[in-house]
Amino acid sequence: MESKDGLLSCSEYLRTVSYSSEAFDGNAQFGSWRRMLAPFAHVKSAETPPSRYFAKATGCSLDRLHIASVTTDGFTYSRTMRHVRDFHIEHWCLSLRKTGFEISQFGERVLREPAGGISMKSFAVPFSGGCSRTEVDYVFLSREAFQDEAHVFDAANHTTLSGSMAVILTNLISSLHQYMGHLTPADIPFATNAVSALLIATIRSSSDNLALAEDAISASRFDLAKKYIQKNLSRPDLSPMDVCRALNCSRRQLYYLFEHHGGVAKFIREQRLAACHATLENQSDHRRISSIAYDYGFTSPSQFTRQFRTRYGYSPSEAAEARFHGQAVTTTMPKTFSDWLLQMRCGESA
Repeated sequence: MESKDGLLSCSEYLRTVSYSSEAFDGNAQFGSWRRMLAPFAHVKSAETPPSRYFAKATGCSLDRLHIASVTTDGFTYSRTMRHVRDFHIEHWCLSLRKTGFEISQFGERVLREPAGGISMKSFAVPFSGGCSRTEVDYVFLSREAFQDEAHVFDAANHTTLSGSMAVILTNLISSLHQYMGHLTPADIPFATNAVSALLIATIRSSSDNLALAEDAISASRFDLAKKYIQKNLSRPDLSPMDVCRALNCSRRQLYYLFEHHGGVAKFIREQRLAACHATLENQSDHRRISSIAYDYGFTSPSQFTRQFRTRYGYSPSEAAEARFHGQAVTTTMPKTFSDWLLQMRCGESA
């Protein structure tokens, strides 16, 4: 059944969605596509205002990652700090461009993406760009689900992946898109593990390791900070100053370390919520919801419930109830592709 926003639910366990601007009248087509991408970026069409606009997309959720195929007319976009701050889209995105061309800029780093190439971006930072009419296969990787690989993935942000491993990775992604309708639930963990392992190998063997070298010290410091935060989540008074003292660094240094994660306070809150979510889905853990919240540093049950629902789209009690029945949480029908991305949680991959 198609929704008024053009998204279509196609599969129960793969959580497949699709969109087509052709479901709308000509002068409303670009507006529907702009709404679909609104949490990602502010977009403009090459023709103002466009009399017709073609955009078609299909996506499929595979355990810890999402894959999507998109064909669209040209447009420009700008992802600002407001998008980074106000929405929870912090995924990494692999782009395998089949036709067309895209150019984008992050800071002083310019990324040119011709057809046939594979590149990587992070949605945890602002960037801008534009594309011609293009057809692209995407892989989205959740920051929650790949925390241990974050420093490697962030080092490759806004770069083209190259080398023999990139060719193998490209072939794997193409195969996933081609055969995703034939995958069984048992196949999915193997597919996602293969993608992540190949991606790490590709980044580390790439001929351009400058970013990796430049980020090595920051990555090590960030790992130390993350481990300290995770070890102290039970402390309600855990603060950025505590992290500064543990790392022996200044507030300014800490700010730059967590800039791509929305700040230290947000990172701590997200880690608390993720820990609570994983615990609520653990069938061997029978603690009360309030006890779990307190054990991870929340002092107000109502505030915890509100933040949990905002983050995950459902309440802690709904997560616990689904766990009790051995089911995944049933979420509402996504209205945008960002909603669909946010319905994937690292706890669901356990």
